This record gives sequence, structure tokens and C-alpha cells, in this order.
Amino acid sequence: MIIPERAEEAYRQCKTILLSNGVPCQFVTAVKLQNPSQRPWVLGNIALATYAKVGGTPWVVADSAAQQELVMGISRAQERGGKRYVVGFVTLFNQEGDFLLLHSKSPVVAWEDYVSGLEELIVDAYHEYENKFGTAETLVIHFHKRPGYKELEAVNNALNHLGRIMPYALLHLNEFSAFRLFDSAHSSHVPQAGLTVNLSRHRALLLLDGRQKGKRNRMGVPNVWDIGLDKRSTMELDEFPRLVTQVQRFAKVNWRGFNARSLPVTINYSKLICDQVLDMGAASWNSIIGNGKLRDKAWFL
Repeated sequence: MIIPERAEEAYRQCKTILLSNGVPCQFVTAVKLQNPSQRPWVLGNIALATYAKVGGTPWVVADSAAQQELVMGISRAQERGGKRYVVGFVTLFNQEGDFLLLHSKSPVVAWEDYVSGLEELIVDAYHEYENKFGTAETLVIHFHKRPGYKELEAVNNALNHLGRIMPYALLHLNEFSAFRLFDSAHSSHVPQAGLTVNLSRHRALLLLDGRQKGKRNRMGVPNVWDIGLDKRSTMELDEFPRLVTQVQRFAKVNWRGFNARSLPVTINYSKLICDQVLDMGAASWNSIIGNGKLRDKAWFL
């Protein structure tokens, strides 16, 4: 849809109607297209987003592991102020970062209802994955927001309910770490992207927003990701360095744009979905997830 300029209410209404009918959509403002110097980049990003939204896979990161691994991102959206509704959802990826499925439940008012529904949500999502792609040999779960005790309990109950004998890892990905990393040997003091500092066998710092090809195009001190392996995980501790590297690789599979920020897709896509939930409201979200037509498409980009 091409509109003269950004109009929030028109955008919201049109998008809600289309998505509720299972139609992915891409909005473009004429103002953006009228800038000849920016037009090639704008058209490139439009093509990328459109291709992904209709179910295409623009690119993935090669993975040499022989095992079939499922990576699941778990997150939630809560209305601003946290007073009315909570929406839980999970995103599913293979080990190469290819987006597979989005599963969500209807919004609930009480936090207790969200927690009790999380177990069912994970079980349903895994069953659909298994029906389409076969049984996963290993499972990795990324938590976008720091989970509470009840959420972790719901996840463990879901895994026990599945009854599958497979090692699993529960990873906390905290992008607002109190740590900062510096490179005293470089004039900018910004380290190379991908720098990892191990704090213990189950906790590490990862810098995604660092120098690339000798420079960094953003100002300020880059945030550091604080990654922790939850003690409830059954995967061997020796696998933790590989899981940290996987987080770094997942930051390269961001289909938001060719120059998208370095965020793992499990986290970035969760943020984009949160924005959609809060923007459209609970009633519209019900109609979007109810028809199931967009479950395997990255329509939220």
C-alpha cells in the first residue's frame, strides 16, 4: 500500500483489516520514494521485507551440525502500565536461523492466566513443528524478557509434558547488562563485533554492536549482551560456548532490512511482535492469530 505520508491511524486500521484476513502487507510512503538518492536502498528494503512477509527465506547462516536443533524464542507483550492484558507468544527457528512458525494465545487479563497458558502454548508450538519438520534432537529456548519463577516452571512442565528425550538449554539473553567492553588498542575504544568474554562456564558477555571492517557507524558506548545458561537446562555445559556463538550468528539473519541492527532474530522479532500487539490491541490480535493463515510467515517485519 502506497500512502502520501505517514498516517498512524490509517496505517493501523488498514493493517488490522488485512492481517485479520490473513493478508500480509507492506506500507510505503510516497515521500520515501520521491528521494532519488535514497530510492535504491528504500526499494531494496521493501523487496526484502515483502519477500519475507509472503513466506520467502532471503538468507540463513550455514550450520555444519548434523543434528536437527529447534530454537524457540519465548516472550510476552503487556499493555503499557501492565493493567489490562498480557499476550504470550513463541517464535520458532531452525539452527540456521530460518523463521518457521509463530504461535500465540488470546490475550488474558490476569498474570496467572498467562503463566498457566504458557505451558500449553509451548506444547502446541512444538507439536506443529514436529508435524511439519520432524522430531528435534535438541532444543534451545531464548527468553526475551527475564522470566519469573512461574514462567520457568511452566516451560519445564511443557518439556516434561512433551515426553521427548532430548537435551534442552534455557538461555537468558539480557541486552541491558551493567557491563561494558572497551578496546584500549583502538582509537575508538570500541571492540570488534563478536567479542566474547566468559564470566563462568554458564555465563558470558557478547558484543554484537562492535566494530565491523574497522569502523562502527553508531555513536555512544555499545551495549553488551549478558547471556546465561539456566541451571534447569539438561544440555551439557560444554555446549554453552556453541550456544553463545549461535546467538551471534542469529544476529546476522535479521530480515528487517539489509542494514538492520545487530540483534538476534529471536529477540528482534519478539520486539516487533510486541509492537504489533500493543499497537493493534487485544481484539485485533485475536482475529489475526485466530485464522492461522500467517503463522508461518514473518508478516510482522
